[in-house]
Amino acid sequence: MTTTNEASGSDNKDTSDEVYSDTSSSSSDSPSYEILYSAYVEMHEELKKLAKVSNERKRIILLNQQKINQLQKELDELKLENETLDLIFSCIHAIAQKLIYVKYYL
Repeated sequence: MTTTNEASGSDNKDTSDEVYSDTSSSSSDSPSYEILYSAYVEMHEELKKLAKVSNERKRIILLNQQKINQLQKELDELKLENETLDLIFSCIHAIAQKLIYVKYYL
């Protein structure tokens, strides 16, 4: 039984060494404040550029939506005008047919 305790004791020692070595290596491998700050500044500048591009595209989208609405309104007006002209043409055609009939048969 003593052998088992010694074996488990050595396992605990190995795992604690691993944790210590992981902690020490990660702290020495971590980037410095200056590197992190310069990366932050770079990302912040890129974000500002992207925000400007996004705002410009949103503005263009709104302008295009206004143009689409205006063109849709104009299209609806032209459709109504076309229907009116078709009705007028049908009436004039019917009147012309009656006049031709009256002229030739009376």
